[in-house]
Amino acid sequence: GTEIGIELSREEMAEMIGTTQETVIRLLSDFKDKKVLLVDGRRIVVMDAKPLLQLTHSIV
Repeated sequence: GTEIGIELSREEMAEMIGTTQETVIRLLSDFKDKKVLLVDGRRIVVMDAKPLLQLTHSIV
C-alpha cells in the first residue's frame, strides 16, 4: 500500500472536507472494513486506491 505522509487528527480531516468528526470516523472504519485503507491511529495506508478514485469521480 501507499502510506499517506500527512498525519491528521479526525477533527482536522473533518474540517478539511466540511463534515463532522463522527462522519470521518465512520468513513475510515468503512474503508478499513472493506480493506481499502489500513488505519492505525493517525497513520493511514491506502491499500486499494480504486474505490477512493471511484468515490472522487462520483462527487465531482
